[in-house]
Amino acid sequence: MSVQVIEYELIRSPGRIRKTDADNVERLVSSIKEIGLLNPITVAPAKIAAGEDEIDGFHVVAGSHRLAALLRCGWTDIPCLVLDLGEQERIMAECDENLCVSRLTPSDEAKFTARRKEAYLAL
Repeated sequence: MSVQVIEYELIRSPGRIRKTDADNVERLVSSIKEIGLLNPITVAPAKIAAGEDEIDGFHVVAGSHRLAALLRCGWTDIPCLVLDLGEQERIMAECDENLCVSRLTPSDEAKFTARRKEAYLAL
C-alpha cells in the first residue's frame, strides 16, 4: 500500500453501484478549495482501455465523490492510495466501503456543522 500521484486519464470507475451525488460533490469542491484534499482516493491496479489497446491503469475502490470534486477543481494529477487488490477483491472492498460508511443523524449533522462554524469563525 502506497500513496502515489496518478494522472486522471489512468483512473477508471467501472461498474459503480452508487452514482455520485451532485450535492455531495459540490460540498467536497467547497471543502477542497478551502482546506485542500484530506484523504486521497483509493485505487487498485487494473488493465484499462486506451483506444483499442489495454494499458496499465487503476480502478477506483473508494472516493468517487472526491475524484469528481477534484476534477471540478481542475486537478489532473490525483493523489491515490494504491492497494494491491485483484478485481474481485476490489469489488468487495468497494462494497464494504459503502456498506460500512457511517450515516450521521440529523442531530449529529447539526453538531458537526455548528462545531465547524465555530472553528471557521475562530480563524
